[in-house]
Amino acid sequence: MRTKTLLIAAAALAVGIISSEAQVYSQNIVGYANVVTPGNGATYFAMSVPFNVGLSNGANEVFGTSLPDDSLIETWDQVNQQVDVALWDSQGPNGAGWYDLTDTYTVPVPTLPTGQGFFLVPYGNITNTFSGAVAVSVGGTNTTTLPGNGATYFLVGSTIPFTGYVTNVVTGTSVGINLNNLPDDSLIEQWDVPSQSFIVSLYDSQGPNGPGWYDLTDTYSVPCPSINVADGFFSVPYGTYNWVQALPSN
Repeated sequence: MRTKTLLIAAAALAVGIISSEAQVYSQNIVGYANVVTPGNGATYFAMSVPFNVGLSNGANEVFGTSLPDDSLIETWDQVNQQVDVALWDSQGPNGAGWYDLTDTYTVPVPTLPTGQGFFLVPYGNITNTFSGAVAVSVGGTNTTTLPGNGATYFLVGSTIPFTGYVTNVVTGTSVGINLNNLPDDSLIEQWDVPSQSFIVSLYDSQGPNGPGWYDLTDTYSVPCPSINVADGFFSVPYGTYNWVQALPSN
């Protein structure tokens, strides 16, 4: 048995419903991504699964039995506005499976769909190999609706396994995940593994140094947030926002 302090993302964290609509095309592609998580049972990693895996993207399909015992997965409970925690134990009282934090009662297998983030707390050093089909077919698009109000947090990831800047156009490059045209005062909160804390960036199209990203005082420019494949992060839009991503056909 062991206890664990739950991750609290913010002092007053509100959660909304993430809705997603996808256009379906006939051409699919598959891929994989290796992500190293040097854990010790106390180090958090904000992640997302970049592919459709198995039938449901359940943690059992995504990770199999590769997680060390006592590893945690923390997912967002959007209805109750709290973090749900599941502990992996290959030798639990009811056999191999997912348990509550006391390692006594079985809990549902965490579901980790593309486009949604989660926190992994591995109880040892592991390399996660995510493999499966890209959720959006070639030539297709995905729209994720974030009904924000400036106080509603969404734990998300890129539905398409892109890497690069949050907003597409930075110093002439077009690489990005297409979080363009966010409402002013929207926030992006990224988890910094070395400091085990959030880095917060505020978007302002009319900021003191022109359109771009600023600190929370909206005074000083900060670098445009950038994510890697399989990163999870918080988006806090200051109004309802439709995040559209497309997978080009060429």
